[in-house]
Amino acid sequence: MISTKQKIFLVIFGLFLCIVLLEIGLRIGGFLFLSIQGYRNRIAVQRKGTYRIMCIGESTTALGGNDSYPSQLERILNQQDIEIKFSVINKGIPATNTTMIVAQLEENLDIYNPDMVLAMMGINDGGTIEIYTEDALSFRNLKIYKLIRLLWSHFINKFNELKETNIYRSEEHSEFCIGETEVKKIYKDKKRHHKIENAQGEFAMVDLKNSHVYIDLGRWYKNQNEIRGAEEMFKKAIEIDPSINNSAYVELGQLYNTEGKFKQAKEILEKAMELDYKSYRLYFELGHTYLELGMTSKSKELYKKAMELNPLDARLYSILGTFYRNEMSFTDAELLLMKAIELDPKDISLYITLGRCYIDQKKFSQAEELFEKIIKLIPRDDKVYRGLAVLYEEWNRPALADKYYKKANEIELGYYNPVTQHNYRKIKEILDRRGIKFVCVQYPMRSIKVLRRIFDNNGEGVIFVDNENIFKEVVRKEGYDEYFGDMFGGDFGHCTFKGNRLLAENIAKVILKECFNVKYSVNKWREECLN
Repeated sequence: MISTKQKIFLVIFGLFLCIVLLEIGLRIGGFLFLSIQGYRNRIAVQRKGTYRIMCIGESTTALGGNDSYPSQLERILNQQDIEIKFSVINKGIPATNTTMIVAQLEENLDIYNPDMVLAMMGINDGGTIEIYTEDALSFRNLKIYKLIRLLWSHFINKFNELKETNIYRSEEHSEFCIGETEVKKIYKDKKRHHKIENAQGEFAMVDLKNSHVYIDLGRWYKNQNEIRGAEEMFKKAIEIDPSINNSAYVELGQLYNTEGKFKQAKEILEKAMELDYKSYRLYFELGHTYLELGMTSKSKELYKKAMELNPLDARLYSILGTFYRNEMSFTDAELLLMKAIELDPKDISLYITLGRCYIDQKKFSQAEELFEKIIKLIPRDDKVYRGLAVLYEEWNRPALADKYYKKANEIELGYYNPVTQHNYRKIKEILDRRGIKFVCVQYPMRSIKVLRRIFDNNGEGVIFVDNENIFKEVVRKEGYDEYFGDMFGGDFGHCTFKGNRLLAENIAKVILKECFNVKYSVNKWREECLN
């Protein structure tokens, strides 16, 4: 006869066995899904003839023209001995963040219909920093744990959707005729989004000539990352009041800059200048547009005019300081950067740029003193340690460089930005739904472990590209300036042609191996570069 203890043991053992079998089943199912997905990708390539890769990210992706890493990646891939034609689309946007990238993703997927999406992003994200913890047994990595979490998340989302639907229904029959003040109140309330769309039409009936309402609605749409809606509202405001008695031109120009549509931004902002609408924001936005279009001298002059109108904006001193640094006018650069720090002492990037200015002049002790001072004030910011590591690389002190790279990685691995994590996962969710391959590219010099942790160290179906050690090796051998034009990230910055080439080569190597089982051949591409 079975005792009570034996019965309890058998029940517990049975549950444990069920969990183990379910875990094994989920893993096998995932493997089969990925195998089928890979087969479909190969069939798609054969059918269409061209394999489309869309690159998303910030200025490190967008800038460089033919020298950018997406442009070089396309040339590298098409020089390989495989019967596939590659097309690489550069959808990087300078000064953007991951929230904006996600907001535009579905539209870009509809337009370009890519087979693969490459993402190198996150450096511009702000937001709260949260401590990342993980159990030693890595329970979070179990498939069954993730399944339960997914089901619970799905239940919560459905519940919230139902709740919001009831809110909207309860308002359907209420009176809704409003003025400008009411519009401002409403667009701050996310839960009444649909009523705002109705408000637009009803308010226009009350005052057809009030452009400010359309500007307010455009700003609301922009804050919700609804770009097309914002564009429509700003255009409507200009149509109503073309004499520029409002800021619609600047708002629309800024919107185009955010999207990377610099030619359209230039046209609309220059129109504002012609209409003699002089403002700090206009000079700033048009200066930014000219800079992105390579019109450096004009950009510099506009930033100077913006500074005359607003001498308390630290960004202007930083931008002009960078201009002077690039021109090797280090004394002027130092004065401007120190003024920027005085105005905004909490902006770490200002100290790093000033430190780079010292490094350029071989003022290593001065740079060291600056970085150590900031570490005492802000001991948990990895970018400062990265800047110090680069300093020691340039100073030919590799042991100290390694020490501070390690310290920076420890800090970054101990913390994560929840905004960045959420948006990476959102992109994966969208791409999985469409059957599109997802490649996560880590920034040069940075640890790939950070990206892997975003997906709970698993990331099934995600291809990761590690750019840490290959860049550290070449920087140590040839110098930082060979591969980067600045150091806004602390230990990396915007790549030179050579830096983008190395980045593109490494990405190509991973893609060819993981997706096409082809070994990367470097000879043809290197011969072309030398010629």
